[in-house]
Amino acid sequence: MITLDGLPLTNPGKWRLNTDTVLRIFPERTAADGALPGRDGSLPSLGSRYEPGAVVLGITLYGADRAGVEANAELLYGVLGQRHRLLTLADTVRGREAKVEVLESVEPERVGQRMWKMGVALRAPSVFWRSPATVDSTQPIPQGASNPSPFLTEFGGGTGPINDALIRFRGNFSQVILEDIVSGDRLTVNQAATSTQYVVVDTANWVARLHSTDTWDLVGGTDVINSVVSNRGSGPMFTLNPDFVSGAGRYQMRITGAINATTSPLVTVRAKKSFI
Repeated sequence: MITLDGLPLTNPGKWRLNTDTVLRIFPERTAADGALPGRDGSLPSLGSRYEPGAVVLGITLYGADRAGVEANAELLYGVLGQRHRLLTLADTVRGREAKVEVLESVEPERVGQRMWKMGVALRAPSVFWRSPATVDSTQPIPQGASNPSPFLTEFGGGTGPINDALIRFRGNFSQVILEDIVSGDRLTVNQAATSTQYVVVDTANWVARLHSTDTWDLVGGTDVINSVVSNRGSGPMFTLNPDFVSGAGRYQMRITGAINATTSPLVTVRAKKSFI
């Protein structure tokens, strides 16, 4: 089922989403390639970020008579006409959702007294489809250098970067380094922690807190962001990217730790799955 702001887009007797509607919001590019005088082709801009994409919904409205179609259109337009917040476009069959805004709706085409057809253009500022539920993936922190960790199976099936994860470190360590296998993004935690302490890092907002209790709180505790280093100069501190060579939707990290192995320290990634 496809819903917009909780309203089913297929409601028998009132309206339905046209079967030829393709729910794909392909992100746009940020910048164009650079051209050099006297040189064929152009210099590719490979550092482009993802930009909002758009999708067009084809909807057919029904009614017992013209007044019935008008009444159904009134309700549907009430949802489409909201401008003060983002709406949730949800695909319950594929298990994903996207935050969207309505760009415009085409004047309905009156097929008959009891049937209208219309198109609605949506824009996704947050770019990616995400899973409705947040999931955790926990890995042990090894002593010293390690091979790539096992695949983070909890995020399996994803096709987009995860750029807003919360990452929590627990156990007795003096340093932990995480590296995304695909992009080379690296996050280094130089904050020493005891076996009963937790370091929680918000990678999207560059926040890090040290806690003495089992929590994911990003407000309390002690601010230790100065002890957490990213090799990125802007954007999120750390991004997980799917490896399409070894199989779509496989995310993987390399974990290096200076630890007290007797405490069995752990690192947990908390996020929503990401899809393009």
